Formats: sequence, C-alpha cells, structure tokens
Amino acid sequence: MYQFFTLRKIIKTIGNIPNLKVSQQVFTKLGEIDKELDKIKIFRSETDVNIKNINKNLLNISDVKIHKYNPYADMGVGGNQSFSAGIINKNGNGIILTSLYSREKSRVLIKEIENLNPKQELSPEEKIVLDMYKATKK
Repeated sequence: MYQFFTLRKIIKTIGNIPNLKVSQQVFTKLGEIDKELDKIKIFRSETDVNIKNINKNLLNISDVKIHKYNPYADMGVGGNQSFSAGIINKNGNGIILTSLYSREKSRVLIKEIENLNPKQELSPEEKIVLDMYKATKK
C-alpha cells in the first residue's frame, strides 16, 4: 500500500515540474511497476498462508523413521548410503521417501501411505520403515 502512495506522489511531483516534458512511456512504466507490486503483495500473502499450513502439518507428524542400507551389496559395491525414510502423521498418513545411491546415479522415490497402508507396492526396505511405525502404534 505504501508503494502505491509513493508512486502516486512521484507521478504528481514529476507532472508539476515546469518545463519538464515527461513522455507517456514513463507513466506507462510506472503503472506497470505498480501492477507488478500488487502481484508481489498477493504472492506474499499466499506464501504466508502456505507457510502457516506447512507449519501446522509439520506439527501433526508423529515421528520420522529412517532405515539406511546398501541396495547393491549383492554386487559387491557401495555402502550404506541409500535410505528409506517414513514421514507419517498421527493418523498413519504420509509418505515413504526412498533414495537409492550409486556412483553413476541416484534415484528418489516417494510412496504414499494411508492409514499405515501403502498405496503402491513397497520394497523390503520400505516395508521395514512401515513396520517401525506399526510397531509403535501397538
């Protein structure tokens, strides 16, 4: 809001200076800047709402379980740099995030969990993470 009044004041001041010919392009540009400022204000307020929602949802997370492993142990390479991490709320809803690491490439997978039940088939390591949650629910 402050920028809007400042912009109006600038336009009025420039218009009142004698012998100064300001082209219409300047006023057009100032108007465009004002519109962009309005868009930024809207974006900021939407971002504030989103951050508040994220913070609220983070409070619902009951725990994060992590299982580190080597998916390529049978090939004789790698170390325990891959992992599956469960981020599940008190209601048993959330995700299992898996990162598979090798020297050539890394892959990241996300699988949804509803009521402690997977929506996609889980790998044995991902099942270990889900079983960790199930053990704490009993």
